[in-house]
Amino acid sequence: MNELITRDKLIVDALAGYVGRPLPSVPAVTSDSFGIHVSDRRVVGLGLFGAQLDTVPREIFALDRLRVLSLRNNRIQQLDDSIADLPDLVELWFAGNRLHSLPDGLCALTNLAILSVKNNQLTFLPHSIADLGALRDLDLYDNRLTSLPHEIVKLHRLERLWTNRNALTTLPAELAGLGRLVYWDLRENALTTLPRAIGDLTALRFLFVQENQLTQLPPEIGRLSYLEEFYAYMNQLEEVPAEIGSLRRLRVLWLFKNRLTRLPSNIGSLIELRDLNVWDNRLESLPEEIGDLIALRHLDVGANALRALPRSLSKLQELRFVNAEQNQLEHLPSSFERLTRLQKLNLNRNGLTGLPPGMGRLPELRYVGLSGNPINEVPPSLVHIPRVDIGR
Repeated sequence: MNELITRDKLIVDALAGYVGRPLPSVPAVTSDSFGIHVSDRRVVGLGLFGAQLDTVPREIFALDRLRVLSLRNNRIQQLDDSIADLPDLVELWFAGNRLHSLPDGLCALTNLAILSVKNNQLTFLPHSIADLGALRDLDLYDNRLTSLPHEIVKLHRLERLWTNRNALTTLPAELAGLGRLVYWDLRENALTTLPRAIGDLTALRFLFVQENQLTQLPPEIGRLSYLEEFYAYMNQLEEVPAEIGSLRRLRVLWLFKNRLTRLPSNIGSLIELRDLNVWDNRLESLPEEIGDLIALRHLDVGANALRALPRSLSKLQELRFVNAEQNQLEHLPSSFERLTRLQKLNLNRNGLTGLPPGMGRLPELRYVGLSGNPINEVPPSLVHIPRVDIGR
C-alpha cells in the first residue's frame, strides 16, 4: 500500500474501515474481486464483491483514475449521479444489488465498455443510455423491465446484450443501429412477437428467444446470414418460416416444446447444422430434405406424432445421436444400416416389433432404447450392442 499516492491511500484505508477488513492488492479486478489494483501509484481497479454494503461509499467517487469498479453482490439500493465523477471508468460491475433505477449521471461515462446490472430490480432504463457510446457489453439479466427504450439502438458499438429473465412484452420497432450486435439473450420474457427489424441485426451470431410466448417468427429472420445458434424452444410456435433456410451458417436450432405441425422443406439448406431439436411438437412427418443436413450430428424428434422416419436420413453420415422416442413408429427404414457414425438411438415408446438386421453391425453404436415397444427380447441383430434397453 506504500506505493499509493497519499490521497488514494487515505481513501483505501477509509474503505477498509467500511468493510471491516484490509483491501489486498490484486493483479486485476474482475466482477468477483475483493481488493485493489494499482498502477503508477494510483488505484485503477476496485473490487468490493460481497462486502455487505448498503450504500456506495462516497470516497469511491474521489478515485478519479478508476477504470474498473465491482460492487457486485451487496445490498445497495441506490446509485446516484456522483458516478459521473469517474470519467475513466471502463468496466462497472453492479450485479446482485437492489437497484430500482439507474442515474442519468451513469450515462456520462463515455469510456464505459462493460456495464453489468443483472440481478437487480430495475423497472426502466434512462433514455440517456444512448450516451454510452463506447458500450460493448450490457447485462440486464434478471430485472423487472417491461420494455427497452428506443434510444438503446443508438449504442452502435454494442456487441453483447443480455435482457433475459425480465418482463419484456415488446422490443423497439427499429434495431438497425445495433449493427455490431453478435449476441442477444431474450429468453424468459413475455414476448408474443419479434419485430420485423430483427432482420437488421446482420452481425448477429447467437439469438436466444426461448421461454417466451411467441406464436410466430418473422420472415426477416432469414436475413441473419451470420447466425450460428438459434434457440426458440418453449414458445407457442405453430410453424417455422421458409426463410429460415437462408441461415446457411446455422449450427444449432432448438425448437422443442412448441406447436409445430411441419418443418419447411428448405430446412435441408442448412448445410452447417449440427444439432436439430424439435422434441415435443405436433409433427406427423419430416421432410425428405432433412437428409440434406450433411453436417448433422444430433437429431431429436421425440414426443411427436411421427409414423415413419425419412429414408433420406441414411445420408447423414455425421449423425451420432437420434432420439425418436414417444412417436408412432412401426418400423425403421433399412437405410438406417448406413449410419456408420451412430452412437445412441432412442426409440422408446413406439410401436416397433423389430429393427433392420444390419443395425447390429454399426461400428460405433453403443445404446439402443426399445422400452415401451412390443418387443419382448433383445433382437438377435443387436446382441453385440453394449446396451439395449427393452424395459425389462
